[in-house]
Amino acid sequence: MTEDPTVVAATAVLRCYSGVASVRVLTDESEPDFPGPLPLSGVPAVARLSVVDGQARLEFPGTTLPAEVVRCIAEDLDAALARLRAAPDTPPEALLPEPATEHLGPRPVEPAGGVDHSIPELFWAGVAAHPDRVAVLDHGVPLTYGELGARVAALAHLLVDVHSGQRVGLLLDHGAGTIAGILATLTVGGVYVPLDPRYPTPRLAAMSTQAGVSAVLTTAAHRALAEALAPEARVLDVADAPERADRPNRPLPGPDAAAYVLHTSGSTGLPKGVVQRHRNVLHQVRLHRTNFGLTQNDRLSVVSSFGFDMAVTDTFSALLSGACCVPVDVREVGLAGLADALRRDRVSVYHSTPTVFRYLFDGLTEPLPDLRAVLLGGEAVTVADLERCRRHLPAHGVLVNGYGATEISFAAQHPVPVATGDTPTVVPIGRPLHGIRVGLLAEDGTPSALAGEMAVSSEFLAGYWAPAEEAAARFDTDHAGVPRYRTGDLARRRPDGSLEYLGRRDRQVKVRGYRVEPGEVEVALGALPGVARCAVVPDRRGEEQLLRAFVVPDGVDLTQAAVRARLGERLPDHLVPETVETVPDLPLTPTGKVDAAALLAGRPPPAPAAVEVAGGTSVADVVAGVWADVLGRADIGRHDRFFDLGGHSLLVATVHRRLRAALDRDFPLTAIYEHPTVAALAAHLDPVAERVEVDRVTERMARRARRRAIR
Repeated sequence: MTEDPTVVAATAVLRCYSGVASVRVLTDESEPDFPGPLPLSGVPAVARLSVVDGQARLEFPGTTLPAEVVRCIAEDLDAALARLRAAPDTPPEALLPEPATEHLGPRPVEPAGGVDHSIPELFWAGVAAHPDRVAVLDHGVPLTYGELGARVAALAHLLVDVHSGQRVGLLLDHGAGTIAGILATLTVGGVYVPLDPRYPTPRLAAMSTQAGVSAVLTTAAHRALAEALAPEARVLDVADAPERADRPNRPLPGPDAAAYVLHTSGSTGLPKGVVQRHRNVLHQVRLHRTNFGLTQNDRLSVVSSFGFDMAVTDTFSALLSGACCVPVDVREVGLAGLADALRRDRVSVYHSTPTVFRYLFDGLTEPLPDLRAVLLGGEAVTVADLERCRRHLPAHGVLVNGYGATEISFAAQHPVPVATGDTPTVVPIGRPLHGIRVGLLAEDGTPSALAGEMAVSSEFLAGYWAPAEEAAARFDTDHAGVPRYRTGDLARRRPDGSLEYLGRRDRQVKVRGYRVEPGEVEVALGALPGVARCAVVPDRRGEEQLLRAFVVPDGVDLTQAAVRARLGERLPDHLVPETVETVPDLPLTPTGKVDAAALLAGRPPPAPAAVEVAGGTSVADVVAGVWADVLGRADIGRHDRFFDLGGHSLLVATVHRRLRAALDRDFPLTAIYEHPTVAALAAHLDPVAERVEVDRVTERMARRARRRAIR
């Protein structure tokens, strides 16, 4: 007997809205004990099918659903039944390819401007239109569009032998020099590959090899590193660029040409290259320009490394809108330097990860009156972040929670006015932006109306540079034939149409805003001598995500300091676990997987800063006290290394800010890296006092020795 199409359609709708495959649609008038709503979707897995005014409807006795959801269920049931009657062979999973919930709320704002251009085409048009306008403020030094254009033309002359589509590694420090190198590479039709000089050489070499760089643009300070990581590539020193040069007379790249290759953490143990086209970058720029109302008077911060898509959006949104970008290297100037730059350069739009934002704003002593917008992305945003903005932004300011990935940059945004009277319980990631569809998928990959994995469909998606294991699982096309990227992030769709972030469905986590695959860290950890087996487990300390490593040694003694130091030679700072603990064995779940919960049980994460430290007046006492307070531990020895105690780059910035205030003196943040122990840093900051202290200790020891000799 052919199944009733109404029941088939109703079952498909119930699966879509409940988010589970095992559902029941009742057609009789029996009164069973109806289950309550499921925790993620808020919709039960059992419903009664009835007819109301000639229309099939689903009812949920004992459950009250939001009116918007009820309307969407009714609309989708009508649509599914119509499709099934028109095409009886339609499989149930294809009856609701785009649930009505995806259209809740207002339509996204359509941005102005086109995308049928290239980045250098629009940049050079800006140089011609307003050469005297300030384009970059680097350490407070202004660089006009005309001056930046001259630098770009000179570097483009240096890159004259780069052919269209060839990859150029940029081994340059954060600042105007990198911006000029990026634009010069794009001007000659090349594809830029950012290479952060602070990354370990093996990591940079893997990135260079995967991208197939044919040239590396660098400075004298990094020339030896450039030659080591890309032996077959030509190494070009920016100092060799001519003082003056005309822009190369060659065609600019087209809209569909590749613009850059960025690298993210990969589960296979190697970084994963993501390539993006000029057209797609320009789409993000026009979204940014429209949604933030950018004008020539705006100044946008560029805080993240140029190896991450945040810097792409910030830099090009400024330079292609006639505005000014303000690159700030937190690793160089510290949090105090970042705050100084925001205030001195009158930054109006600030963008970073929530972690950097929290460290920065928690240390501010006065408001930032020119800052009208704070954009956060890369990690979950909390209500506490809104309170931080209320303390330091002007009344007209706005906090924007942005969601995206390297493969798309921004996909959704949610603005919250600072002056809003109500405090939300959560800060959603917002609604999809123009030109982007965010669908939700159930565990079996079928559409889910209210909760599931976010799948981003857009003509502006990036792709992977080289074949990767994740590619087939991550990229496909949706029901309309549009490219789709499965993010691995879980979300819930709210009745107003906005999305609420629920975490990851796989092991991937965000550490200080960086995308991290614990599997990549495990590969590097397992390759170290003396490591028999290992596991890397995400954990949390307050608002901060961190990694913890558990190692089964292979008959040798392994110390946390030694393991972290060796990992630091292979992996960037954000991939090095904060703690390393040796264990006799790794507990397993009944399915044979490492039991992460069992490893963390009874092992709390490092405590937040809440340690009472004995007072002292010497520089060493002050340094030890600040370290103890920031690291949350009292066992600070004079010769302990900061990074062996769980320190990382943002904590370095916090220490730098605290020591500048406590000692009432300025010193470069790099001093903490160069002098990583209490004794070494104290001797560097006050060599005379520390030498006197050492002499006193030596004299006391000598007196004790003489007394013992007399006895």
